[in-house]
Amino acid sequence: MKKATLTIVNILFVVTIFAQTQPDINSIIGKNERVTASAETDNSFWFGTNKGLYRIKKKSMKVSFFNERNSALPSNNVTCICTKPDGEVYVGTNRGIMRYDLYAFLNINTENSDIPSNNIKSLSFDPIQGIVVKTNDDSMAMVR
Repeated sequence: MKKATLTIVNILFVVTIFAQTQPDINSIIGKNERVTASAETDNSFWFGTNKGLYRIKKKSMKVSFFNERNSALPSNNVTCICTKPDGEVYVGTNRGIMRYDLYAFLNINTENSDIPSNNIKSLSFDPIQGIVVKTNDDSMAMVR
């Protein structure tokens, strides 16, 4: 009986922790916003929308909002998000990529990289090649 009670308590603890760590993005974003992309790092949840980018810190649940006016985000229209195991975050938009390296934001575009177009369709991480970029015209490039 003790073992069954302990198991039930363990299950309830895990369910409670899981429920607390999953933010309800719909209660955070604006009325006319729609989520277009999402990703997770060890420390944060990231949500892209048609109006900008949200970062929600896991421990504090503190919400930060980034857009063209208050950050290096090249466009408010976030099309995709990709993370690397080291915690770096790459955010694709219709005007290039924003990279967050845990300290600063950097823009990646046709002027400072080999990407063929700033209209980013998808981003994915490859452990050998780095970030694989696919643009709306289905061209591909690698970013490190």
